[in-house]
Amino acid sequence: MKLSFVEQRRSIAIAAGATFGGLMLVYLIGLASGRAAGFHEGMFPLVLLGSGTIVTSLAFIDLHLQHRSQAFLMLPVSALDRVIERILTTNVLFVIALALAYGLFSLIAAGIAELLVGRSFGFYLPLSGRGLMAIRRYTLIHAVFLFGAVYFRGKNLLKTLLSLAVLGMIVFAVTAVLVWLAFGDYRELMRRGMYSGMVFGDGVLTDQVVKITDFMHGIGRVVRFALVYVMTPFLWVLTWLRLRETEVMHGV
Repeated sequence: MKLSFVEQRRSIAIAAGATFGGLMLVYLIGLASGRAAGFHEGMFPLVLLGSGTIVTSLAFIDLHLQHRSQAFLMLPVSALDRVIERILTTNVLFVIALALAYGLFSLIAAGIAELLVGRSFGFYLPLSGRGLMAIRRYTLIHAVFLFGAVYFRGKNLLKTLLSLAVLGMIVFAVTAVLVWLAFGDYRELMRRGMYSGMVFGDGVLTDQVVKITDFMHGIGRVVRFALVYVMTPFLWVLTWLRLRETEVMHGV
């Protein structure tokens, strides 16, 4: 992976420059639109998500290149070591580097903006508040795309995104069916037009709406717990198993 990044350092530098230019343009547009705050809190998660998924999708690029795969697999490194190294480089180290780089961008952008328009969004280091929350959520996203990087043989990013879209539709359909089965008579309220923002004319929530709200909140808590504490390590294990399977297929 290190070799791949070294060979593509020119492309990486161009991409970094283009990203800086694009962010600077959006920064100035944000100032011109009159936004007083919240720019960095909204922009950093987008930068982290966009750049992070791309970098993670390239984590096992050597494994899928025909002229490099054999040399990659013959290195005296276990599948577990490879996975741990990819997690550290494309998640931990990448996030730290990106956070520092974004802090530098905010400082430079603030200086340029002060010179041009006399005001700025100030310095921002995304290690607290929404920035830290975005980093925590990115851990799960990273695990998904890391598995996609080792599982799919080509166009890893696109195939992972398509898989997530299909999975999302399936989850939505299953959830809708569960709600329909559990609260079938709720449809009649909607059909008669009595439902509006979960509050009726007298300002009182019906028992049916309260049940649905509690049910969905309970589902949300279970899903959040599963995603954070179960799904992430589970995907890491799947990544290791897939890589180990590939090694066995190649007689390593």
